Amino acid sequence: MRRLPAVLLALAWTLAASAAERVHGEDHDFAAPGVRILWGVAKGGSEDDTKVVLRILSPDRVYGHAALEGHDPFSKARRTLIARRAIDQRLDLETPRAGFADLPSREVHLYRDGAEPVLVVYYLGAPDTTPEFATVEALRAYFDRAETLPRRR
Repeated sequence: MRRLPAVLLALAWTLAASAAERVHGEDHDFAAPGVRILWGVAKGGSEDDTKVVLRILSPDRVYGHAALEGHDPFSKARRTLIARRAIDQRLDLETPRAGFADLPSREVHLYRDGAEPVLVVYYLGAPDTTPEFATVEALRAYFDRAETLPRRR
């Protein structure tokens, strides 16, 4: 009888250790050890053509892969928007801005080598401070410049 609680405690510790750390991204320029996430919007001719782009940076290759999920906190609907992809120091994830109507929240899942993410950066919508640009090219130029600068606070 006395061994059962110890076994349950060990199981709970193992499950907690394998669960991904969850962090609120909050801003359009997020940084944590080994990763930086930049947000931007490239306006199109219509709302359907407008893109939200996240640039994920892991210059020291702390994280090798990323995926993007969308979810609705009210209905609990959840969908993989972009399946797991290699970061290779940087990765741009592009989704239509119109998609925020159905799935307003976003989660960036970051992986090291394993099958499960080790860090999940969640957003409750596109950050209010997300800059908007007239073209995808202007947005990518902004990302390129921002990469060389320290994170804004």
